[in-house]
Parts: sequence; structure tokens; C-alpha cells
Amino acid sequence: SGRKLSRQAVSAWVRGHANPRLSPAEMLVILEILECTLTELAIAFQESPDKSQKSE
Repeated sequence: SGRKLSRQAVSAWVRGHANPRLSPAEMLVILEILECTLTELAIAFQESPDKSQKSE
């Protein structure tokens, strides 16, 4: 697709401040880089703690 991935974009995704908007081809590249399946990635995001809730 010719788009570039910035560190700022990834940082925003990791911190939960933004969600990635990837084409199917871009998603395949990300999955290949992470060496995981789409299902594994989805499960990892479900299991991650909710950044909007802070433990007291």
C-alpha cells in the first residue's frame, strides 16, 4: 500500500489511545512480523488490562 508505519502510531496503539486502521494486506504483514495468527492477536488484546480502569 506504500503507507509508512510511524513509531507514534504504534505507541498510540500500545497505550490504547488509538486503534489501527489497516488494510487486509497490511494486517497480514503485521501478523507475519509478530509471528501470530489473527485469533492469537485478538485473544492477546482481550486479555490485556483495560487502560481506562485504574486499580486502587
